[in-house]
Amino acid sequence: MRVKLTLSCLFSLLILSSCTSIRLPDREVSMKNGLERQRQFIERLFGPLDTKRHRKIDGRKGDESDIVSAAWYGFDTNDSTHILTSALNSGASFILIPDMGSPWFTEPLYINSNTTIVLEEGAEIHAKQGSFHKGGASLFNLVNIDNITIYGYGARIKMHKDDYRKPPYKKAQWRMAINIKGCKDISILGLTAESSGGDGLYLGSGDRGFNENIVIKDVTLRDHFRQGISVISAKNLLIENTEMSYTEGHSPAAGIDFEPNKPDETFINCTVRNCVIRNNSGPGILICVKAHNEDTVPFDITIEDSYVFNNFIAIHILESKKMAGGTLVLRNTILNGFQFIPSIDSLNIIKE
Repeated sequence: MRVKLTLSCLFSLLILSSCTSIRLPDREVSMKNGLERQRQFIERLFGPLDTKRHRKIDGRKGDESDIVSAAWYGFDTNDSTHILTSALNSGASFILIPDMGSPWFTEPLYINSNTTIVLEEGAEIHAKQGSFHKGGASLFNLVNIDNITIYGYGARIKMHKDDYRKPPYKKAQWRMAINIKGCKDISILGLTAESSGGDGLYLGSGDRGFNENIVIKDVTLRDHFRQGISVISAKNLLIENTEMSYTEGHSPAAGIDFEPNKPDETFINCTVRNCVIRNNSGPGILICVKAHNEDTVPFDITIEDSYVFNNFIAIHILESKKMAGGTLVLRNTILNGFQFIPSIDSLNIIKE
């Protein structure tokens, strides 16, 4: 069976490569506009920057206002964990992480509520090599918090997937680039996240259950170990103008995976819009609701104006025979390759 699937997928790829009518979503316009807004935002808050010291020219210090630049605390080319942590714990509402000409190397970082974080164009934050030994050690951690916006147009965060696959690291699939659990009112905008030892972005249940009011826009999630995005439980989720690509390592290796761990976790008003999901070694889209039962709130997912291609499988749905129900809307979306969608009464598939 696997041989047949593989040959068929290769055949689909050949068809796709010769097809000139497929037009990818125009993410560049949105990205360009976002970058310009980010530049204006930095200029408005911080004024002209001294490119050597990244201090305001008027000499104002971070503790005299509600804005802080991480560089006001210093910069260490080997390990800036304590510097970035100091900025994040400063109590400032607006935190700039500037482009220093070389990456900020750090151990796991933890974000606080009511914070806007701006990674300047060109800024890079890298996981410190030789760290992240715990199986769940993630780069950005947002846990049981509210009201966070992270701007990252033209910026990148990066982990070291290949390092985590061999000793002295223990095998694990939970070293996320962005780890979000039990949060509300979160926006991740413009950021590129690469090569995590788990998911590019993980939306799990925290102490408060659902992640609620989450926006992921203009984001690139590339070369992750388990998934581009894992959604465990979410209410009012929008993923827009986002690319999920080149996932490889640990099964299911999907571009995006909607997969609850427990019956009380589900997906309410979740939309994937104008996205590119490509070149993943597993499914482009996986919806695995085996944990659902007759008491679970029926899920509600919409995939629209998106392109899913060059994945091992385009879309795969794994249902529970006890599930109360669910609705999947596929609107103006190209699914190139195999589509494994079960035909059961409790699953409502709408193709438009």
